[in-house]
Order: sequence, then C-alpha cells, then structure tokens
Amino acid sequence: MLQFEEENPVLKDLIENLKTTNADLTERVENLESQNREETELRKIAEKRAEIENLSYIRQKEISEEWRKLAEANKPKTNWALIGWFISVIAAIAVGAAL
Repeated sequence: MLQFEEENPVLKDLIENLKTTNADLTERVENLESQNREETELRKIAEKRAEIENLSYIRQKEISEEWRKLAEANKPKTNWALIGWFISVIAAIAVGAAL
C-alpha cells in the first residue's frame, strides 16, 4: 500500500490534504473546548454575582426596615392630654388677665 501511495501523486496529495484537515479540525476542537471552559467560568461568575446582588438587596431591605422601625420608635409622640391641659391653663390665665 505504501508503494502504491508513493507511485500515485493524486492519492499522495489527498492523504496530505486529509492530514492537514485533520490537524485543522483538531485545533478547532481544542479552541472550542477552551472557549467552552471560559464561558462556563464566566457563567459561574455571573451566577455568583447575581446571588451576591440578591443577598445585598435583601440585606439593604432589612436595614431599611430596621431604620424605619427605629425612626418610628424614636419619633416624638404627641400627648394630647398634656396639650389640652396647657391650653386650659393658658385660657385660664387669659381669662384671669382679662378680668
């Protein structure tokens, strides 16, 4: 068979073309595998980032709720009975002064 290949230049060229094509395809497969690994890593990074952003959003929401509760608890409360008593005293003083 080797002797036939050496004697037939068309067959020899065909074999060389197949070897070149095989090498090109092997290189392309390696490149695609490398690209696939990179895309997988990028996907993992994007998923981790989304998870962190979600946790951050949840924590910000919790903190906002805590601040709202603190503001509500520390908000000055009006004491209508005390206000009514002061108005009564002022009215009594005003009436007394008018007499």
